[in-house]
Amino acid sequence: MVPIPKPADRLISYGVQPDRIHGTGVPLPVASTGSRELGTLASNFETRKKRLRGNSEVPLTVMFPFSGAGAYSNVLAELVKSMLDGLMEGRLRLIVSCGDNEHALGNAENLFVNYGLDESEYTEIIFDANLFNSFDKFNQALKSTDVIITKPSEMVFYAGLGIPMIFL
Repeated sequence: MVPIPKPADRLISYGVQPDRIHGTGVPLPVASTGSRELGTLASNFETRKKRLRGNSEVPLTVMFPFSGAGAYSNVLAELVKSMLDGLMEGRLRLIVSCGDNEHALGNAENLFVNYGLDESEYTEIIFDANLFNSFDKFNQALKSTDVIITKPSEMVFYAGLGIPMIFL
């Protein structure tokens, strides 16, 4: 399965038979796109552009998906440290998405407590023990996300929503 034609061409160049390759498209959540007319996508994009240009009373929102094995605990700590003044002053907002990973949740909670951000309205942790519920919460948070900081992974699909990405 490939999301777009370019990877299919690469697979064919490696010797994979074309009839074994299936195009899937880019799997963007309906909660972020809306109907076929993409009204939700367009509205969220316009709002995001205002925030990115500094034309909004709402702080710039950064999302850090952090649900794997927790190998990026040190990166999250550095991110929080670098954003601390902006978070304390309300110029920045940070969403840490832990999915259904309790270990990641504990790391994020401890970090926020250590920096005095556990009661802040400018920090949020997304977690749900039910994987499908955690996806729903993540998709809802995308609507207010201005930048995603992540490693290159399946997260790149969300750039299709017009969300800028910073890769580690």
